[in-house]
Formats: sequence, structure tokens, C-alpha cells
Amino acid sequence: MNMWVESLGIIAAVLDLSMSLPQTLKIWRNKNAEGVSLFTWVTLYTTFAAWAIYGWQNQIAATLGFIIAAALVGILLLPTIFRAKKHSWFITILTIAGIPIILIPLILYAPAIIVTIFLLSLTFNRIPQVMKSYKTYKNTKYSNVSLFSWSLGLAANLFWLIYGVFRADINLILIPLMPILYDSAILTFELIGNRKYKDSQKENPSA
Repeated sequence: MNMWVESLGIIAAVLDLSMSLPQTLKIWRNKNAEGVSLFTWVTLYTTFAAWAIYGWQNQIAATLGFIIAAALVGILLLPTIFRAKKHSWFITILTIAGIPIILIPLILYAPAIIVTIFLLSLTFNRIPQVMKSYKTYKNTKYSNVSLFSWSLGLAANLFWLIYGVFRADINLILIPLMPILYDSAILTFELIGNRKYKDSQKENPSA
């Protein structure tokens, strides 16, 4: 039973660690990050790093997945977005290196209630992307957001929710709830927005 329950967490972690790859590839291929929220991905990096530390502290089997997820976002995706948005390498390195340095003492030594509040606060990390995706939909703009990335994110949070229920871990139950709603909103706005944009290009190819 325990092995089966832990396998849910491992599946969720694999989905999480895969989440950034489609977005990275899409930015590389199209040479732009139009519609992609840098703030959302910075806070997702923070989330993965925080959960890696929390998972190590609480002996969660999926901890390695969090470490790989944080590494993939920090090493591949964030530099790609920073470069596409023309930010300096100094800011890029400072952001990527500084976040774990701040998180380690916070997660390991802060009171449990503070850690829980902090982890819960990270569930709002998708809001900037929701707003950008809504603006893309409303204004019929081009977006380079990867639908595959956010589909993986949605699936991962559904697995985390189920995993948390079986482990009776309140953090693992509460924290996936908001991301599930946000990921659904992002996918909805992007799907409808992409359709509107393609239709507008057919009607007015020179636009």
C-alpha cells in the first residue's frame, strides 16, 4: 500500500519536472517569450526548490523529482525567458542562485506554521500567467505559451492532491487546489485565445 501511495507522488514529481521542457523548447524554436509570465516561472522555480527542501526534511519519496524540476527550470527555462525578454545575465544569475540560499534556512528552521503559510502563499504563483493569458484572449494577441507545459502542470497537481489524501498530509492536500484552478484557467484562455488569433489572421492576414 505504501509503495503504491508513494508511486503517486513519484508520478506527480515526474510530471512536475517535465513541465518546463515544452515551454523551453517552444521559446527556443520561436525565438520569443510572448505571453509567457517571467514572474510565474520564477515563483514556480521557488515552489519546486521549496518543496525539494520540504520533501528532504520530511522524507518524501518524490524529493528527487522536485530537485530535478527546480534544476530544469533554473538551468534551462529561466535563462531562456530572461534572455528572450532581454534581461541582463547578472539579474538572471542573482535570481537563480539567490532563491535557494534564502529558502534553505526558511524551510529547515522556521516554525511549521510559517512553513505552511509560506508554501500556501506559493500557490498564487500562477496568477500573473492567468492574467497574461486572459489579456491575450481578450486582446486577440499572439501567445507563445506552451499548452503542453500547463497540461503537465494540471496533471501533476491532480496527482499531488490524491497523494496528499492518502498520506494525510495537510500541506499536500491544500496546496494543489489553487494551482488546479489556475492551470485550468490558463489552458482555457490560451486555447480560446489561440483560436481567436488564428481566426483574426484568416480574416485579416496583414494584421
